[in-house]
Amino acid sequence: MSPRVRKRVIVVLAVVVTVPIIFWGAAEYTSRPKFCNSCHYMEPFYESWQLSSHSDVTCTFCHFEPGLAGKIEGKLNGLYQLTKYVSLAYKKSKPWAEISDASCVREGCHDTQTLLGPIRFKNVKFDHSHHLGELRRGKQLRCTSCHSQMVQGSHILVTEETCFLCHMKDRGETPGMFNCRTCHTDEIFLEMGSQLRYNHTAVVETGKPCESCHVNTVEGNASVSTQNCINCHWQTDFFERYDDPEFLHKNHVTDHKVECIACHTPILHQVQRKHLLTGEDCRSCHQDQHAAEAQLFAGLGGIGIPQQPNPMFTAGLSCQSCHIFHEENVGGGETMVSNADACDQCHGQGYGRLLQNWETYLIHLEADVISYLDQARTGLDQRGGLIPEQEEVLERANQYIQLVSSTRGIHNIQLSDNLLKTAHELISRSLQQAHLGNLAREYVSSGQLVPSDCANCHFGIEEINIEVYNLNFQHGRHLTNGVACTKCHSNLRVHGELLHTRAECLNCHHSQEEKDCSTCHRKQQQLLAGETTFFTNDPDFMWAEDITCQDCHMADSGIIRREPELCADCHDDSYTAMVLEWRDEIRTLLSSLPDKQYRELKEWLTSEGSLGGHNPQAVIDHLEETLKTSPRP
Repeated sequence: MSPRVRKRVIVVLAVVVTVPIIFWGAAEYTSRPKFCNSCHYMEPFYESWQLSSHSDVTCTFCHFEPGLAGKIEGKLNGLYQLTKYVSLAYKKSKPWAEISDASCVREGCHDTQTLLGPIRFKNVKFDHSHHLGELRRGKQLRCTSCHSQMVQGSHILVTEETCFLCHMKDRGETPGMFNCRTCHTDEIFLEMGSQLRYNHTAVVETGKPCESCHVNTVEGNASVSTQNCINCHWQTDFFERYDDPEFLHKNHVTDHKVECIACHTPILHQVQRKHLLTGEDCRSCHQDQHAAEAQLFAGLGGIGIPQQPNPMFTAGLSCQSCHIFHEENVGGGETMVSNADACDQCHGQGYGRLLQNWETYLIHLEADVISYLDQARTGLDQRGGLIPEQEEVLERANQYIQLVSSTRGIHNIQLSDNLLKTAHELISRSLQQAHLGNLAREYVSSGQLVPSDCANCHFGIEEINIEVYNLNFQHGRHLTNGVACTKCHSNLRVHGELLHTRAECLNCHHSQEEKDCSTCHRKQQQLLAGETTFFTNDPDFMWAEDITCQDCHMADSGIIRREPELCADCHDDSYTAMVLEWRDEIRTLLSSLPDKQYRELKEWLTSEGSLGGHNPQAVIDHLEETLKTSPRP
């Protein structure tokens, strides 16, 4: 072989070997994510990819379809985009990239995603199989129809706006897609329970429609402006089929990756709080008749007082959410009214008692502040009359009082309490300026005692005494002593669940050096004194002799339950047998009483704990007298 031919062969072999290596090296280098970031308009996409859950997956793994053909096509498209970038032609249209469904569902990625069945997305039910395996509004969706890059800072995440567009556009024509329970299922509400600000369990159990409370939750019509088309297509001939929605959706949604919100104006699906104050709702008919209630509900109405809306207002509830009962008016017509039963329908049985607590609390508080205002005016008059500044301050205080009084205050218990508190402060300021501080009173608000989260509903709880574990319990006494609601109650499983046991209550109270047994053991004290809820009789002889609770129930080991056998410690041996006879006699008498007429009496004596032992003679006398007068079966 001649030197010339040999040289040509070497050159050809070098080219054959070197060119593939160069192409392979170039292909590998340009497949790296850092190369994608070479173009400045790729920076936000690159940064969002770095922070995403796909940060360990290269760009080409998703943007190139699986297989050799997909890689070749992807490289050609990349070369085309590079050419447009260098020639600045990219400025005439939006940078573009697509991800096929094949890339998403390839083996080792999301190949089983469509088989998982229902999952939870932001506390709503979602099923991939329905969206990818069935037509939605007659359109075939792709993975990227929902997983998009429209929000800078996220990468291939679901944008809720896409959900809202599909489910809520023209909702009158597609009622099935706008059914609240399609996404907000009963199972999710029951599972979340008290994790939500409002526990929807009672709503689920009664089947109450969502729309009965949540109104005006959708805003927008998802219109498409030609301006949105210009963002991608600078050629005007693209507008020729603007009025052909079937073609547009197939070309943009099914055939190509175009996010819905790239064309449609967004639809907002959230709680709207403006309906009460913009003429909708009841006020559309009753002009300004309930303006004060609406203001109070929205948290307005006090000059200089921060806005403090009712939690139900912030949740988007309207007047009709609570005013659900019809009441006939004098002269014809009906009015929608509310009462404690309306509370129970949404919040569960017994919740209506809170409404009654609020009314009782506000009546007491309002009367106290009105009395204080009258006292201040009298004192100032006696001192020589009111100067204009004092008159203005007292008039503002009176306005706050009247706002609470005219609306009954229950439309916003927190703001009502704050209004009365502010009125009280204004009155005190006037008295201090007139050097009448001796007339000033202290104002104690429920909000000062009850923690803020609980005070949203449990205003006035400090006035409520109940019976727990057969013991009298005073909320006010515990709150005043700094015992938090969470010491006894928990919202983890059931709202307000009582976790504190009887033993824990006794351990705390019995460890105190100074004990007032009657604070908790009210029934026992009443029986000893002979003055019970059901009868009045002579006190027990030990009460008359000033024998204290500790004399019987205190031992070296601590407080004990005194059994009849231990009575012999102070009395002779026959006393034990006598106590047992009293108990047997009381049991016999109780069993002889008809349950229907005397159920409460029998429950009271049983729950007292000693079976009449704190005053056996009084109990026996009363039961014998009751049996004489009770009707025979």
